[in-house]
Amino acid sequence: DYFRRQLLGFLYMVLVVLALGYTRRILGHGGKEGLGISHHEVVWTIGGAFLVLTVPLTLSLSWQHLTNFVEPRQQSQTIRIIWTVPVYSTTAWLCLRFPENVIYIQCVREVYEAYVIYCFLQYLVYYLGEEHDEMASAKLAKYPAIVGHHKPPFCCLPPWVMG
Repeated sequence: DYFRRQLLGFLYMVLVVLALGYTRRILGHGGKEGLGISHHEVVWTIGGAFLVLTVPLTLSLSWQHLTNFVEPRQQSQTIRIIWTVPVYSTTAWLCLRFPENVIYIQCVREVYEAYVIYCFLQYLVYYLGEEHDEMASAKLAKYPAIVGHHKPPFCCLPPWVMG
């Protein structure tokens, strides 16, 4: 298992070096002429290569969490957070490939980002445990329900009554 991880890390680094060398050759640096491929195609190809790498690595990490599922409430949130990387890389690649649909693709990414923030807060609640939840509620009950003076530029607004 350790050898497999080391091999995957090594192959990942080799792919990075090859992608950089491929880009340099295509763009015609170092005194050689380029192959006549546009910068957009180069970026799209390299982005696709890294997209192909992120999904198996994320699947591997998710599998490790699922096979060692000792804290289900925490680890289920962790797996959801881990999947941020392939969602971001997929949406970035799709934005490069289909520039006319960028607004729709970015909506998917923004929705997943909001979901991940929720999952992270849930993870913190599960990590701290229920005893800390009661302490936090008691501490918050000491504070007044009205927020004092607002900071500039909102200092002209009336006080905000919290519910």
